This record gives sequence, C-alpha cells and structure tokens, in this order.
Amino acid sequence: MDRQWFRDRLHALGRTQAELARQLDLDASAVTRLLKGERQLKGAEAARLAALLECGVDEVLRAAGAAAGPADGFVARPVAVPQPAELPRNLPVFGAAVGGPDGAFEMNGEVHEFLERPPALQGVRNAYAVYVTGDSMRPMFQPGWVVHVNPNRPLTAGCGVVVQVRPADGEAVPLCYIKEFVRHAAGRLVVRQYNPAGDIEWPAERVLAVHRIVGVAEM
Repeated sequence: MDRQWFRDRLHALGRTQAELARQLDLDASAVTRLLKGERQLKGAEAARLAALLECGVDEVLRAAGAAAGPADGFVARPVAVPQPAELPRNLPVFGAAVGGPDGAFEMNGEVHEFLERPPALQGVRNAYAVYVTGDSMRPMFQPGWVVHVNPNRPLTAGCGVVVQVRPADGEAVPLCYIKEFVRHAAGRLVVRQYNPAGDIEWPAERVLAVHRIVGVAEM
C-alpha cells in the first residue's frame, strides 16, 4: 500500500482522510488499517476512491498494491479463455433510451440485438445485457459500455445492479437505473451513484426488480 500516494492525492485535491472514510462508508480506524496495508481494498471501494480522487481505478489499484504478486508462493497458471468469435452470440440486449435524471432509462423489453454470451452466463437462460447511458456511475460503469446481468445471483454490498422501478405519478412506464447496491433496510432499497455522488432510496413497493451486474464489455 503506497500510503504517501493517497496522502499526496488528497492534499492535491484539497480533500481529507475523513472524506475518504465517508466515501467508503468506513470508520477512521478502518481507513487507517487500509492505508497501512492491514486491510485489503475491495474492487467496489477502488471505484469509489477513483471517483473521490479524480483518477482512474487502475491508479488506485496500483497504489493499493493490487498488482503485486502474492507472497504465499502461489503461481498462477494460464487458463484457456474462449476468443470472442468462439462465444455463442445469443445474449439479448434490451433496448433502452434515456428517460430521466440520475441516469434513468426506459427498458422496453424488446431485444435490440444479440451479443456474445460470456462464459459466466453460459446456461443462464434469463441473462441479458443493457447499454450504459449517462455518466452517473462513472468510473464504475462508463457510457457506452454493455453490462451483463444475471438475475439469479444474490446481491452483496458494493455490487452493480439494474433496478426497475414502478412509474410514479406522471410517468408512463417503469424506469430502470444502473447503480451500486448498498442495502435493503426498513422496507426500502438503498443504492448509490457517483455523479453527483449520493445515495438514492425507493420504498420496496415501488421496486419491480433488482438484478445483479456480473460483468461489463467495453464497446
């Protein structure tokens, strides 16, 4: 863990370690352990730090030592990965159009096209994909990327999700959002976005579906 890099970055942006703690939803002691290398940085946390520090996720991971090899003697072995041309082109991409603030979009249920189905979704009949619109989740999800969705996977804090919400008064159709899952609490769904940064809540009765994002493709 390059603690000095984080300190220099915070100083250059006029930010504090307390802001870093709030960005990660951690207390001060947990942040101290993180910067000392006593606690591993999670992937979702790296994306949040990149948003706070106005840099790429890869820079955060390098500073956190994520690229360093393990010290337990483990040697990685090459794994045969299918080439895109070898993958079945049967993953449906649902049509979407920008429909409102905070990256909201209408998912009309019609199949816009079919893309290569990644290995993680082989055999998942109800899997689908959606194009990312807007920059509310940058840098975790970039505009124009395709997110791969597995509706069967359980949700965990920090994972990406596609949320479908019942229409409110004055809205004609349900709206969908690509966000970061935070928690279910007191009959409400809480998710997070990065631009502008903040949490969004919906009462459970308005939430039609919450599906986990399991991968992305840069198009």
